Amino acid sequence: MSQTLHNPQNQEIFTKILSCQSEQIAIILAFSQDVSAQYLQSEVIQELFCELGEILSAQNLTRIAKCSQEVLPKLESYALLAINSALKKIQNAKICESTHIITMQEKIKNLLQENFLQPSEIKEQFFGITKEIQAFFTNTQFEDTQITQATEFTMQNLINGHFSIGVSGVLSAGKSTFLNALLGEEILSTSTIPETANLTILQYGAQKSAQVRFWSKEEWEDLCAQKDVDIRQFIKETQELFGTNLEGYCTQPARVEEISLESLSTYTSANHKDKFCNLVREVRLNLPLKFLEQNVSIVDTPGLDDPITKREEITKSYLVHCDLLIHLMNASCAATQTDIDFILETLSERNISRLLVVLTHADLISQKELEQSLNYTKQSLRAQITKLSAKIDVSEMLSRITFIPLCGHDALLHRINDSARTPKVVLEKTGILEIEQYLQALLFGENSLKLRDMLYLAIKALQKLVRGKKADLELESSLLFVSDSQLQEKISEIKAQNDSLHSQAKSAKEAILAKFEELKNAFNTMQNAINADLQSQRERLCERICGNITYDREQKRAFEADLLQDSLLIGLKDIFTDTTRGFKFHLNTKISQTLKELQNEGFVGESELLNAPTFSFYAKDSQVALFAKNLSAQIAKYVKAREFQAPIQKAFGEVFAEFEKIIFEKSVQIKSENLAFFDSIAQNAYKAYEEQIAHTNALLNQTLARREEGKNKNLEKEMNALQENLSNISHKLDSLRAFLEM
Repeated sequence: MSQTLHNPQNQEIFTKILSCQSEQIAIILAFSQDVSAQYLQSEVIQELFCELGEILSAQNLTRIAKCSQEVLPKLESYALLAINSALKKIQNAKICESTHIITMQEKIKNLLQENFLQPSEIKEQFFGITKEIQAFFTNTQFEDTQITQATEFTMQNLINGHFSIGVSGVLSAGKSTFLNALLGEEILSTSTIPETANLTILQYGAQKSAQVRFWSKEEWEDLCAQKDVDIRQFIKETQELFGTNLEGYCTQPARVEEISLESLSTYTSANHKDKFCNLVREVRLNLPLKFLEQNVSIVDTPGLDDPITKREEITKSYLVHCDLLIHLMNASCAATQTDIDFILETLSERNISRLLVVLTHADLISQKELEQSLNYTKQSLRAQITKLSAKIDVSEMLSRITFIPLCGHDALLHRINDSARTPKVVLEKTGILEIEQYLQALLFGENSLKLRDMLYLAIKALQKLVRGKKADLELESSLLFVSDSQLQEKISEIKAQNDSLHSQAKSAKEAILAKFEELKNAFNTMQNAINADLQSQRERLCERICGNITYDREQKRAFEADLLQDSLLIGLKDIFTDTTRGFKFHLNTKISQTLKELQNEGFVGESELLNAPTFSFYAKDSQVALFAKNLSAQIAKYVKAREFQAPIQKAFGEVFAEFEKIIFEKSVQIKSENLAFFDSIAQNAYKAYEEQIAHTNALLNQTLARREEGKNKNLEKEMNALQENLSNISHKLDSLRAFLEM
């Protein structure tokens, strides 16, 4: 017996702590002298001490905290893991001294070390628990096909887990070469000029095949309604090429056509004379390649600045739901503005947690130049992330990015010629093996991060099933095995609970829509702030341009229109890039925060978070170039006038008003999409309450009919035994989930 427990008073409190809930034990364990004042004033601590039958004082706090540490070795694994999870929440809330909590977590980890489970072991135990549940509810008097089907669905989802890898990069980044090297076969054509004009999805198929999916009639009409200059040119070119034949391709529903791999470039190449790529929305390739066997798909994007906005939106919608994004940058000219914009946009998305940046053509520069390129990229990212918000943890954000250099052509040549004879050291130098090892650890390994995520979701789904069935059994028992007078009391209680659920359903719906109103107000505030910032930046840029004109006059220099246009292009691009990036980041942050609040209140689940609307918004190069060209032409008219400042200021105002209009229109679209989403989750929340009421009523009627058939003592014993078994299963699932959270 430890020194602490020699005291009989401590032995008594030791026994009481053993019966406490995990969250209560965690609160006691988190105590240290640094937070003594907060603990003495806390209502939660006062209630806890009241339950323990102790007087709250500094001395008793210290004594009971020591006793709680003595309790830990006596607890089951699931309880220790639950305490560890509770300590993590306390640590994140920053209400207690972090160093002390870490010490407590280390104690728990040491106690669990012998029984610690890896993801592959958790998966094996999860399948065992699932089969155990199915045995309870198959071919017995408790047969429940809904439970067995739901558990089978959960198990199959885990077995057939789908991995999606998005691949992006600017022109000449070496995207196709990289993919061919990764797949071990020259599937995609490579070129130094833009080749693939469409989104291409690669997936496993026993036989090689390909399908092209054309624009639907509705999508084509939507494209025709766009006012963007690039899209208007695209529409005009396509209509001139295909004429009345357009109707045969752009149908409703969308036309899908099987094609041979040999004819793929006819439909996807931007350089093919027939220009079929203009009619194609996306391409799917089915390939019997080992890399794709484990239900892996690769989304190959046509480019980061697709002039066809609709195609760009489709690409973005695929990328948002990828498990991993791989972005390729040319090592000799890494960290272009397009690259930086894309990486920042990716990291600000709600669903993207990991990004692999591949520095291609690494063999064309020296090791020193490669290191300089990598350092420059990281410094640029750090500076841009800091500019977005002072509240962002830059190091944490950068830690989500992995950088790997690649000699793509060498890797491809070794792979398609005879990889079996290529020495491993040669392949290692190309960088392809390091990339494969990264993917293996992240996605495909028995202890991969992806497996952890899939297990976590599967365990949560099974926990929900077990809790629901356990609650049903408790309700049945409370109705079957009580006296008639108690039965009437229970029925009245159920009806009162249903009435309460009706009220909660209405309140939930109102609460969700109220959150959207808050979000809408935030949109308006952000838009006003952006407009004010744009006005300030407009004035500064206008003042600089006017100052340059005045200086040139004084120096008797000739006006140079080309230099002015170049200067305006740089200035406008900087302003519009910063504005649109900040707009997107702050909107995403606010939307994420709102959804998290709704999730904490139980109104939004994991699937709804994944399906939340996303948007991409930035000033295209062509758009900014047009602004710069028009503004330069306007300034050229007034540059020789005596009073040039007022008309130039007016010209600046007109250009920035156009940009404000674009922001306003985008904001309206975002509000509309979010309104539809929030309305949907409000309806779903209301429906969930109504379904719960309907389920309870059906169970009530079913149990009352069963009661009429007569009481069965064996049934009562068996129901009690089943409830106990479900409790044990619940504890096992708690343990498995907590291991994943460590």
